[in-house]
Amino acid sequence: MDKLQNNALIVKVECTKWSNTIEDRDISVEIVSDKNAEARSLRVMKPLAKGPVIKELNKLIGQIGNQVVRRWCVPWDTGKHLIVVDNLKKFEDDLKAKNDRLEELKIELRNEWLNIVSDDQLKLGDAFKASDYPNVEDIVDKYSIKYSLFPITSADDVPAQLRLPAERIRQIEADVEADANERVEAGMKAIHKRVSNVLNTFIEGMDRHGIKAQGQQRASKFSDTTVIAIEELAETLPHINLTNDPALTEVANDLLSRMRDLDPQKLRDDPAERKNAAKTARDIASKLNGLFD
Repeated sequence: MDKLQNNALIVKVECTKWSNTIEDRDISVEIVSDKNAEARSLRVMKPLAKGPVIKELNKLIGQIGNQVVRRWCVPWDTGKHLIVVDNLKKFEDDLKAKNDRLEELKIELRNEWLNIVSDDQLKLGDAFKASDYPNVEDIVDKYSIKYSLFPITSADDVPAQLRLPAERIRQIEADVEADANERVEAGMKAIHKRVSNVLNTFIEGMDRHGIKAQGQQRASKFSDTTVIAIEELAETLPHINLTNDPALTEVANDLLSRMRDLDPQKLRDDPAERKNAAKTARDIASKLNGLFD
C-alpha cells in the first residue's frame, strides 16, 4: 500500500442543484376531496421552470459522475473515490470545464428568468402561484460543483503515543492496512465490471443490429454511444488500473490496438465489419474471465 499512498489521493465530489418539482398542496387537497380518498393519500406534483436552461443545468450536474468521476477515479467509499496523482490534472481540467459551463448557464438563467416564469404562468393557468418561485439568485446558488482531496490513511498514521498496549496498537495498524487493501480490491472489481459491461454492451449491439425481435415493431439499432464507450474505455483504462493488473493492462492494450477508430455508421452499414468487431470484443472480454472470481 505504500506505493499507492504516495501516488494516489481520495477525492470527494459534491454537486448540488435546484429541485424544480414541488407538491401543490391545494390541488392535492382538492383531488383527495373529489375522489373521497384518505388525507395525504394522493399528491399532485408540479414542475417549475421546465425550460431549456433548467434542463441543461440539471443535465450538466448529472454528467459529473459519469463523464468526470467515473472517467478518472476508482470507487473507494460512499461518496468518495480514489484518484492517481497522474490523473489529477486531467480530472481537475474536466471538472473546471463543467464548472465553466455551469457559470455560463447561470448567467443565461438570470437573463431568462422573467420569461421562464411568464411561460409557466401561461402553461399552469390557475395552478400558477408566484409564491412557488424563489428569487433567481437563490436558484443560481443551488447549483454547485465542488471537490475535496484527502490523503489515504496508512498504518503510519496511527499515533504511536496512544495509551494502549503495544499489541493493540499493532492490531489497529494491521486493521487500517487491511481496510485500505480491501477498498483497493473492491475498486478494481468495480473497474473489472465496468470493462465487462462496456464490452458486452458493444457485443450485444453488434449482434442484434438489424434484427427484429419477436413482438417488436422495429429492428434493433445500436447507438453511437455504444461505440464511443469503447473509445473512452481505451483512453481511461490505463490510467485507472491502480494495481497494474496484467489482465487489465492487456485489455487496455488490445482496446487501443485492435478497436481503435471504429466508425458507428460503417459498422451499421457493413455486416462483415460488425461481425469482426464483435469477434474482437469477445476475444478481449475472454481475457477477463476468472478475474476477481
